[in-house]
Amino acid sequence: MVYRDAFGPDNTLCRLLYDFLISGNPLSRQEVELQRKSGLNIWVGLSISPLKDKEGTQTGIIVVFTDLTEIKMLREQSELKKRLAMLGEMSGGIAHEFRNSMGAIMGYVKILSKRLPEDEQSQEVMSTVISEINSMDLIIKELLNYGKPVTLSLSPVDLNGLITKALDTILGRFPDVKIDVDLKGRIPADLPHFYLDEVLMRQALQNIIQNAVESMPAGGNLKIEVKRGKVGFEESKKGVEILISDTGGGMPQEVLENIFLPFYTTKPRGTGMGLALVHKIILAHGGGIHVESQEGKGTTFRVYIPWLQS
Repeated sequence: MVYRDAFGPDNTLCRLLYDFLISGNPLSRQEVELQRKSGLNIWVGLSISPLKDKEGTQTGIIVVFTDLTEIKMLREQSELKKRLAMLGEMSGGIAHEFRNSMGAIMGYVKILSKRLPEDEQSQEVMSTVISEINSMDLIIKELLNYGKPVTLSLSPVDLNGLITKALDTILGRFPDVKIDVDLKGRIPADLPHFYLDEVLMRQALQNIIQNAVESMPAGGNLKIEVKRGKVGFEESKKGVEILISDTGGGMPQEVLENIFLPFYTTKPRGTGMGLALVHKIILAHGGGIHVESQEGKGTTFRVYIPWLQS
């Protein structure tokens, strides 16, 4: 059929059109997820009804689309923000309790290590215990940081320079990974200074770039682009959109749905706090963040930053 040639045989829209042709039942304002040719999905409000001539004979089908992608993303951001605020309050209290217990354990471990024989096996055991306690302490520190409200120290920041510094820092940590960077000419040369917390924003960008590089252990392409325009989905809120794209393995949908939640990680040694903190930093600046990914085709982080005044 012609519509299958236009939209692709496996497209959800084709299935809905086929169902309508068979049943004749109109479809009114249904939310449907459709896949674009790029592989990324969009949400549309869809209505399907018959097209009839003046004699009442059906001569075709009327399909009305409304792009709901930005509305859906805004809803998701709002819901996620509420969930993370609750998690932040809870994690702060838990971290304080854990820290008290960990301090006592570390104290006893150090006393015990002095009383054990100084043979290699005994000291290796104690060294392992202390190492694990330090790892747990690191998680507790991240929990405490996440539970604290973000206080911004705003100053005029050159966004070009900030992105370049973040990129150089991360690439310096992976000297053996061949990464082709597409950056030159992508950032508008006349981009003015932003009022940002330089330390926190650089931390956020570095975390995103590091995730991109780690997704390409055998090398790949990293693209960073800055666009002027609206911030997120609010037409009156102007700023820039930073796109950080990689050609790594991509992520399945179930990972994308949880990627900003604390302690959610797919890395063997990850704590799952990195992107949770990134999300919190971006929101504290009045911005937004969204991820698009497809398995085998890479990932794109979209960071929206508004024009903040001093």
